[in-house]
Amino acid sequence: MKNLIISSLLSLLLPQLSWLPWHNKYLSIVATNSKAEVTPIHTFKNYISKLRTTINISSKTNLLAQNQNRIVGRQKIVGTVTNIKSNTDKMISYRHQRHMWVTSDDGIHVLCNQGTSFDNASLVLYSSFDGGKSWNLVLSLPNTNRESTADGFLVKQKLFLAYSSSNGSILFSSILYDSLAKKWTFSQPSVVYEGKDLVAKNTSPTIAFDSNGYLWTAFVLKQPYTNDYSIRLFNSINRGLNWNNTSIILGSVDKLDRKSARLVSLNNRLGVVYTHEDIFYWAYRDNESAFNTPWKTQSIFTYQPGSNNSMHSSHFSLVADPSDNIHLATHDADKLIYLKFDSKKQRWQPKKILSNDVEVGYMQLTLSTQNHLFITYNQQTEVGLLESHDYGKSFKFIKLLSHPSPRSFGGNLVNFEEPRIITPELIANKLPVLQQFQLNGGFGLVSFDLKLDAQSSLVPGN
Repeated sequence: MKNLIISSLLSLLLPQLSWLPWHNKYLSIVATNSKAEVTPIHTFKNYISKLRTTINISSKTNLLAQNQNRIVGRQKIVGTVTNIKSNTDKMISYRHQRHMWVTSDDGIHVLCNQGTSFDNASLVLYSSFDGGKSWNLVLSLPNTNRESTADGFLVKQKLFLAYSSSNGSILFSSILYDSLAKKWTFSQPSVVYEGKDLVAKNTSPTIAFDSNGYLWTAFVLKQPYTNDYSIRLFNSINRGLNWNNTSIILGSVDKLDRKSARLVSLNNRLGVVYTHEDIFYWAYRDNESAFNTPWKTQSIFTYQPGSNNSMHSSHFSLVADPSDNIHLATHDADKLIYLKFDSKKQRWQPKKILSNDVEVGYMQLTLSTQNHLFITYNQQTEVGLLESHDYGKSFKFIKLLSHPSPRSFGGNLVNFEEPRIITPELIANKLPVLQQFQLNGGFGLVSFDLKLDAQSSLVPGN
């Protein structure tokens, strides 16, 4: 078997070696009455091993997928190489932030980081109107660099963004979309936070509305004199024109920088899932509470020792359904983990293991208008897709997303060792997926186009 694999590899490769936005209510394409319960190569052996990883035709991956998930040929979907390029591995980081949206005209839009040589405007917005086959750069965010990250949500035709700047501040901007002209209009950003005593650099802000229409953002700040890190909360009562420091700190203030937070809008409260090293916490505030009232907090999950290799403890994704159930995906010991907050019982349920031994490190949760959950995650270097029609009670494996052939990359060896993935948070009739790869020292994206059929299951798009 090994000889057969090596022979197959050589035959393939040798020729190439030369406005109030809560859940479904804040996206215009979402039904308003939906309900839910919701190296150096020293030996030939090492060379073959490297090639297996590089072009991602590892027999281990394919056999595992076939045995565990009963994959058949028609269930595989092959991606398309896009024209989106970058020179930073933070191209579509981080997992808990949202960088991708689908507008009511089925346009797909992704905000990514193109790296250094972009005139201090590294964060750029691309749009596609042909299912992800071609992309146009439509907008750049000034005062951003290769370390900048962003988070945003879509309300009808307006995109609300919080992002870190190149000078260590947090900025906010709303971007208006014209579906007829297929254009975005950038508004002058407002400053959420900037200061000398604390620096918001190499951080990852999150943004959400509460049910009063107030904007909230959370992000990590560093005290440069003591090197202490903390998660802070700011809000705006005038739609982002001005921002207030609530003086609320989520978790501890210490020298541990592995912290991340993700805000979640609920019907009459605002919640947050945040991490500190290996521990996940849940906190919330009732919307009637004063802005400086401490948030109620509890721990909900702890990684097994040595399982969390995230630089910022940001390897998680979540979404809330209209009934205020919260769905959370992460990983533990290379396995895909799912947790659910039951709004009726007002508690987090025990974790579920959804996959075994597929080296999961990247995952995205998506909710459809029919309140079906989709989890997109890496199966080693390829992409698996799970679907739940019962609000997280059970999940079914439905698709394996595979890479294009090596010739699609111009005959160059492509590397999928860091297979980052992004999807939208909310969808109506299609689920676009982007996966990151490395090529010739730079980075690019592969696009997968899937649409919902009459049974609300995903099939290849046009």
